Amino acid sequence: MKKTLIALTSSLIALLFIVAGFQSASADNNNQDNLLEHGKYIARLAGCTDCHTPSRPEFMDMPALSLDQIKTIAFDNMATADEEKFMAGGRAFPLPAGLLFTRNLTPDKETGIGNWTDEQIKIAVRTGINAEGKLLFPVMPYYNFNGMADADLDAVIAFLRSSPAVKNAIPERTISTEGFPVIPYRDGIVAPDGSDKAARGEYLVKYVMGCTDCHT
Repeated sequence: MKKTLIALTSSLIALLFIVAGFQSASADNNNQDNLLEHGKYIARLAGCTDCHTPSRPEFMDMPALSLDQIKTIAFDNMATADEEKFMAGGRAFPLPAGLLFTRNLTPDKETGIGNWTDEQIKIAVRTGINAEGKLLFPVMPYYNFNGMADADLDAVIAFLRSSPAVKNAIPERTISTEGFPVIPYRDGIVAPDGSDKAARGEYLVKYVMGCTDCHT
């Protein structure tokens, strides 16, 4: 009887460890899923997914666009995206002083950010200095992202690393960044709690969405 009780007790303990292990793994998976979803949410608010995903060819010739195509661009821009090049860069910005292209943010090691460390990505996002030590042209709003909360930026990086690697070599820009200031790196930034709606809204407007650029 005693041996039977010991065997039952051992089996129960083993079962509890197995259940605890499944619960822990489930919690870890949920946390990872939540992190990636949050990163995607911030990346979309910040415009990363729009700027760094090229449109399909039929949406590239602006003078030839139909009214329906213009509506699609205005109200559901991601519906125009080339899904095979999600976050792979190449969207052109023709400016009076020259031409630049958004960079490949996929984990591809040759043409993307696959060889960048998390710290290098954070520096580029917050200061505009890329992994090669070059200043990005400020169409990339790093001057806004300089105030992005650590937790939000960490989530964005996790989201970027989870995206499929896409080999997409991007042409070099033909526009200079000479004369643009280098802004200092900031960290230890905590976003306002969602319970304070005004403070949370101000944070999103200034440091994630960049609304103040166009509307001030």
